[in-house]
Amino acid sequence: EISGRLDEIKLAVKNIKESPVYNVEDLYNTTGFWQFLAKNFRFQHITLCMIVANTLWMGIDTDLNKTESLGPTPLIFRIADNL
Repeated sequence: EISGRLDEIKLAVKNIKESPVYNVEDLYNTTGFWQFLAKNFRFQHITLCMIVANTLWMGIDTDLNKTESLGPTPLIFRIADNL
């Protein structure tokens, strides 16, 4: 009974290993500027860096900016809030 179950597990693992890896870029068009931009390595990393920077800034702003309105806020927070 155990060897039969082991064979089932081996077959399931083999099927998983042989299945194609999902990549959303496979669904993109093959021509055009937008598909080129979306597949571009630099664009993907710049986008990720912007998301991380925005997340860090939101944490800094939340922790250090204690004012309730934009008027009396220190200049650095006013500039960053308008970017």
